[in-house]
Amino acid sequence: MAERFIQPNDIIAEIEEARLINLIPDGSGSYSTPKLQLACTYANGQAEAYVGTRYDLPIALPYAAALKHHTIVLAVYWIHSQSDQVTDALTSRWKETIRWFEKVANGGISLGAEPPEPTTAPDFEEVTQEFSTTNMRTL
Repeated sequence: MAERFIQPNDIIAEIEEARLINLIPDGSGSYSTPKLQLACTYANGQAEAYVGTRYDLPIALPYAAALKHHTIVLAVYWIHSQSDQVTDALTSRWKETIRWFEKVANGGISLGAEPPEPTTAPDFEEVTQEFSTTNMRTL
């Protein structure tokens, strides 16, 4: 099951309503459009690709707000790119977000739920036993 860091309504809270109306008009007054769903799918997938390299998914995080914020930035950037309305500010935020996800993936930023430590080989006690004709007869 794909990780769902954000939902369409999360994007609405992040960007100006009037701007979204121009980008994804559907005439219904609802913003749960297929374009928003697709933006969430792409953003969640991209976020999952980064986070999944370091953490087992799904994850329960104490710092989910940062993860949610950065995933929304990915979705907002995607929506604007589909309408050729990417600004320098959006590009800058997107680049910062990608750097943030890269740091999460390489362990530079902790999400508060550290990945499990790799298991070490079990300790075995070395046992020496001599095998001889006499020893084998007593077994």
